[in-house]
Amino acid sequence: MRRRRSKSFTVYTSSGTGSYHSRAKAESAARWVAEGTGEPVSVVNESTGQTWEVSSGHATLVVS
Repeated sequence: MRRRRSKSFTVYTSSGTGSYHSRAKAESAARWVAEGTGEPVSVVNESTGQTWEVSSGHATLVVS
């Protein structure tokens, strides 16, 4: 029996955080929040530390 992969994508919003297994699911959730609030939402790949912002319509990589 294989262990489940850890949730490696975290979505940070003004109202809290959420964790997802895939980038696509994390981005779709972030876009949904961004469109609802009008605020950009940060998504972090926990395994690489890569961060990008999702706003309604597009995602932008944040170089840190």
